[in-house]
Amino acid sequence: MQRPITNAPLLIPTTLYYVIKLYDHPDLCPSCFRPSCDIHGARWCRLKMASFKDLKQRRALNRPMLYSNNARALSKSGEASKSAVDEKNADESTPDSTPPSGGGTTQYQVMAEGSSAAQPDNNHRSVRNKVCDEFLPGNITSSIRRASSTGLSSLEPSDNLPYRLEENEALEVRKTKSAGRGIFWAPKGDEVCRKGTTLLRLRPHISVLGQEEVESHCHVCFEPQRHPSRFQRCSACRYVRYCSVNCQKTDWAIHKTECKALQAWQAHADARDPRPDCHTRTLARLIWKRLTKGEKWWTQLDSMQSNRAQKASEQMQSIAGQVFRLCRYIGIGTFSTADKEEIHEEEANRQRLADLGFDSVQQLLDFVCKFETNSFTASSSDLSPCGLAVCPTAALINHSCLPNAVVVFPFGPGDSGHTAGPMRVVAIKDVEPGQEITTAYVDLSDSYSKRRNTLSCTYSFECRCKICKAGSKASSLSSNAPWVDPRDSVWCPKKCGGWCAAPKEEGTGTSTIRCPACGASSTIDPKTLRTTVESAQSKMKEAKEAISALEVDKTITCLRDAVGLLIVQMPPSAYPLLSMLRTTCEMFTSMAARIDVLEMPKSLVRAQSMTTTLADHYLVEATRLAMLVCTGMTVSNGIIFAEGHPTRAIALLTLGKLLISDAVAAYDENEAVDKSILPNPPKLPAVGMPRILMGRNFLLQALEELKIGFGKEKGTSGGDAAKHAEKILHNLDAEMRIFQQSGMPA
Repeated sequence: MQRPITNAPLLIPTTLYYVIKLYDHPDLCPSCFRPSCDIHGARWCRLKMASFKDLKQRRALNRPMLYSNNARALSKSGEASKSAVDEKNADESTPDSTPPSGGGTTQYQVMAEGSSAAQPDNNHRSVRNKVCDEFLPGNITSSIRRASSTGLSSLEPSDNLPYRLEENEALEVRKTKSAGRGIFWAPKGDEVCRKGTTLLRLRPHISVLGQEEVESHCHVCFEPQRHPSRFQRCSACRYVRYCSVNCQKTDWAIHKTECKALQAWQAHADARDPRPDCHTRTLARLIWKRLTKGEKWWTQLDSMQSNRAQKASEQMQSIAGQVFRLCRYIGIGTFSTADKEEIHEEEANRQRLADLGFDSVQQLLDFVCKFETNSFTASSSDLSPCGLAVCPTAALINHSCLPNAVVVFPFGPGDSGHTAGPMRVVAIKDVEPGQEITTAYVDLSDSYSKRRNTLSCTYSFECRCKICKAGSKASSLSSNAPWVDPRDSVWCPKKCGGWCAAPKEEGTGTSTIRCPACGASSTIDPKTLRTTVESAQSKMKEAKEAISALEVDKTITCLRDAVGLLIVQMPPSAYPLLSMLRTTCEMFTSMAARIDVLEMPKSLVRAQSMTTTLADHYLVEATRLAMLVCTGMTVSNGIIFAEGHPTRAIALLTLGKLLISDAVAAYDENEAVDKSILPNPPKLPAVGMPRILMGRNFLLQALEELKIGFGKEKGTSGGDAAKHAEKILHNLDAEMRIFQQSGMPA
């Protein structure tokens, strides 16, 4: 059983805890957090320090100065030490610039460990670094500390920008004041990068399956297995699965270490935490892979941005929890016996860190911060999330809510069968010479406030793209702003069919809104709207829980309440309605596919008169929802999802497939409307050829956009999703030719 933190010896997890907490209470014992401690007096409390400054001064007097092996420019002479301290003081006295949105160039502060007593105490960043410097017992040989948690590796000079990427010499890494490092389109001529161009073909440093896919996908190639029992499972840990002997051999170099860690975790796990999460497994695999790949491979990871200095204490607590789980997983200071001497245990932990390539816990903390800031969601060819991936080159690309590129896995994130790498960066808009390549770090269907909050909390910067500047002006003014973001909008109360800017979320009392379509002004209560949205989100959460438990009747009731509450007040493009419509469409499609294991919902049991079968009803409902999703994604000339964006292309593909799949069903329009969860469901074309032709048109449009979003490379254009669309169209055209040849009505 895991020991309580207050009684634990000075182990790594305890250290991570007081990195965050101890600064507020410098009189507490760092080992047990008690104000008057005699147990650990020989180590800490007998110093009787009243402040961190006193402790720093004593440590400076009692310990020789140590220098990092990475500080190549710093000699061990007194002049070098003085120069390094002066440089550090000058750097810390300079106000921070705007936090970068991407991989800005790193500025390193090289300092002697004992010289930090002269630093000012009134700087938030220096306070946080001060805590890490002096209260992490593993911080013995590290003397390089990050002032700005962005940029180049300590093994690289900071003045080598700009430089061209080896993967594509038309791309150049530059540094800007507002966003740090970024990637720019810089051809040697004046060539314009056309949409659909694959800018980068990359192989991530690591790709790891998500928790939900562990039992159904191969851990190397990520291929799904319809019959998981046919997987070859590791006989020792009984956790990792492979589709073939070849995949198992490929993974053995890392899994031989991972296997022991999984067994140790399972031996000490409880019901609440039976196995390590995806983040923990990815971090550990990166560390173990470093031991086989070497420092040159690790340099790119070390160069990534961490943003540790800009993170709030709440975020650091969450990250400290992640480091705690990582330490537990890789066997640092958690499963040791209680009768070990404290000093021996600390030395063992320090040696274990050194064996893994870390000079201190501070370096491990920075590593986790870099991972949290720079990791990607690994997705299948249809954009279904299936794990995590880390790719330092792709992490150099900065963010924009109006991106001109996307990061995709056209054939899935698996590591086999892709000589150029499974990860692609594809342009979805034309890019002029000198223009920066940008992607979106957030869901583009989120509202302005949601996007801003996500970027601030996760990436520690504020987006200043054109769309966010417009959103900032709209949120700072009344609801009469000239431009209306379709994500932050409500229907015109006069029911003219137009939409108005939604009132500010933090607003109180009534707010006056004006419809740009009809010009009418109306009053709306922001609090009432906010309550409605929260109620709908709560119902959607209940629906997800119900469908997981196969409670169909409750699922449909909750979906009707959730979607019905919002669809009458806001257009399908608005947040959070658009994401709810997408989720609801997926649920109905799933219910149609699993009709044989689901019960008949009571709301549909007036069934003797039902001419539409239950599966057909679910498909019709999914089709209506898919139409609303596509409507929401394509409004305002693609201001949310531009033409060719993979998310939009997959939505069009889904709609086309649904229209064709229920085109020949026995169908009663009036009955379907009566049973729909939508108050005013969109009308579908007649069953038969009209619906087939509409579905075919959507498939053709989807195919064109898939070739943009997943790349127009010869032979692999559009990835697996485009191949799937082409196959459907080929079969559909063949069937239509048979109808025409037989003389049947088309």
